[in-house]
Amino acid sequence: LLCSREYGCCATMGLVKTVAVLLSTACAVAVAVGAAAAFYFKDQIETEYDALLKPLAHLNIDAFTGGPASFPRKLQVVATERLTGASEFPIEASLEKTVSLGWTPSPHVEGLRVTTAGDGIDEPDAKALVVGTIRMGFGHQRIAYAASSWAVAAKKHVYFHDLLSIESAEARLVHDTDKLYRKSSKLATEVGGPFELIHGFLTSSGDATSLRSTALVGARLAPLMKGLPRGAPVIA
Repeated sequence: LLCSREYGCCATMGLVKTVAVLLSTACAVAVAVGAAAAFYFKDQIETEYDALLKPLAHLNIDAFTGGPASFPRKLQVVATERLTGASEFPIEASLEKTVSLGWTPSPHVEGLRVTTAGDGIDEPDAKALVVGTIRMGFGHQRIAYAASSWAVAAKKHVYFHDLLSIESAEARLVHDTDKLYRKSSKLATEVGGPFELIHGFLTSSGDATSLRSTALVGARLAPLMKGLPRGAPVIA
């Protein structure tokens, strides 16, 4: 009986490995085809990249990073935009838009104000302090609540500004991006191979490409920050 169980377990593991190899092979072929297609549509991708970054020309990202992006890096920015759905948000419109905010008392921390979509926050407020966070894991929330409770104890008017809690198209963009990242990360961890390569290519951090993508995301999320009290310090 024990041998039978061990055999069944080995057979199952063998099947899983076979499926993983087949998936990895198929993905490798898809990557190769995708790379060939990318170079075939090189002019279109570069045009789309230039259009994306044009509204942010005042940031002088190329000068700050030491020069223009190479084609593979432009492709990375454009691919990230399309996969996350951010390309559906025109940068020019986001830069002009403001999401009106309000606040409600926190059910967890006495004296804490939790921002919501609303009719506006009274200003000016010399005691106002904003603690900004994005609910993408408990780590962010723990640190944000720690800072908030400290500021409340110091008699500040603390606004707990969780971007995901503001009912808006911008919040849904954050949610969808986080969902895509989790799926990609899971495939990279459990299957590896080409999935890990693609995940690494799209999520490489700390370089000039990451800065460009972050600047684009920041422009889309700016409407969620414009409704906060003017002049209030922000702890992010």
